[in-house]
Amino acid sequence: MAAGGSGSAMGGATSGSGGASGGSVGGGTPGGVPDSVIAQATKAADLVAAWKLGWNLGNSLDANGCGAAGAETCWGNPMVTEGMLSYVASLGFNVVRIPVTWSEHLGPGPSYAVDPGWMSRVDAVVNYAIKAGLSVIVNVHHDGADDVKGTQWLDIVDANGQVTETHTAAVVSEFNAVWKQIATHFKDYDNRVVFESMNEIHQGYGNPEASWYDFVNQLNQAFVTTVRATGGKNTNRFLVVPGYNTNIDQTVQGFKAPTDSVSNHLILSYHYYDPYKFTLSNETHTWGAAYANANDGTGNFGQEDHVLSQFDKIKASYIDKGLPVIMGEYGAAFQTASSQPYRRYWVEYVTKAAHDRGIAPVLWDAGQELVNRENLSLRYTDLHQALLRATTSSYSINQIALPK
Repeated sequence: MAAGGSGSAMGGATSGSGGASGGSVGGGTPGGVPDSVIAQATKAADLVAAWKLGWNLGNSLDANGCGAAGAETCWGNPMVTEGMLSYVASLGFNVVRIPVTWSEHLGPGPSYAVDPGWMSRVDAVVNYAIKAGLSVIVNVHHDGADDVKGTQWLDIVDANGQVTETHTAAVVSEFNAVWKQIATHFKDYDNRVVFESMNEIHQGYGNPEASWYDFVNQLNQAFVTTVRATGGKNTNRFLVVPGYNTNIDQTVQGFKAPTDSVSNHLILSYHYYDPYKFTLSNETHTWGAAYANANDGTGNFGQEDHVLSQFDKIKASYIDKGLPVIMGEYGAAFQTASSQPYRRYWVEYVTKAAHDRGIAPVLWDAGQELVNRENLSLRYTDLHQALLRATTSSYSINQIALPK
C-alpha cells in the first residue's frame, strides 16, 4: 500500500445503499475471466482488457513483524480460505492481487531459500483464487520501502545512506534468488497466474535522484530476465512492472521498460491515493471540487480534474504506445457515516476514469475497506455498487451522482 503501508485503513459500520446510482445508470456483474480468454491471450493488452475489476488481498500474506509462524494473521485478518476467494469472485471481481512479503521466510545468502511451508501456503491461496475463476497477481511486497525493521531488504541506499555498486549488486542478487524460486515453483501454471516484480520501492517521498530511478529499473530488468530463464510457461508469462514508488509523475519521469525476450507480454502498474489527506490520513472529510475547502490544507489539489489529467498522462505515455496499464492499488479509507458519500464518489470517479482509459482498476482492501473476511459479507454495499457501475455500465463520468 502507499504511505503508511502496514496500517490497514480504518473500518466502520456496514453501510447500506448510501451511494445512489444517479438515475438510469445501471449495475451488473463483470464475472470471472473465461478460461478461453486466458488460454488464447497472446498480448498483455488482451489480458488487461479482460480484467474489468480487481481486488487486493491486502494485509494477509504480506503481513509481517510477528515472526514467520503467525505471519498471515499478524495484522488482524483471518486465515485465507477457499470460500473467501469464491465470495470475492461472486462480487464481480475477476482478478485478485495477492501481495506477499517473503523476507521473514528466507534462509541466509547466497541461496536465500524460501521456507517450503511458506511457498506451499502461497501456492494454496493462489489455487483458491484459480478455483474461484480469478486471475492472480503474485508479487514481492513489503520486502522494500516500508521502513519495517528486520523485514525490508529492497533498499535503494546502503546503511550509510549511499547508493553504491556493491550494495545494489547485493540487493539484485537476493532479488534474483527469490524470484528464481517463485518463478520455478509456478512455472507450470498457465496465464491465469501473473507475476509482479515488486511493490512501492522508493527512498523517502522527495524528488528522486536519477540513481534511484536506475535502481528500480535494474530490479525490473532483473525480474524479467530471471523469470524468463526458469523456462516452462514462464518463457511467455505475462509480467507486471511498476515505476518508481508506483507514482504516476515519477513513473513518467524515470521508468524504462525492461528488455524482454517476448514482445507484448509486459504490463505497467501504478497506484493512486490522491489526495492523501482524504484517502488515507483522514485529515479532510470531503472530496470533489465543489466541496474543497481552502482552509483544510489541500485546497483544490487532487480533485476531479487532477484524476483526469493524471490518467490521461498515463494513457498517452504508455497505453497509446502499446504498453497496457493496471491501477494495481487505489482506495480511500472509511472515516464516518457522513463522509461515506464522498468516499463513494471518489471510488466511483477514480474507477470510472481508469476503466474509460482501458486501465484495469484493482481496489486495495486490507480487511476493512470493502469485504468483511470474518463473515464473508460486504461492509459497504454502496461502494460495491459504485465499482460495478463504473466497470460494467455505459455512462459518462459526468453522470456520476454527487455526494448527498
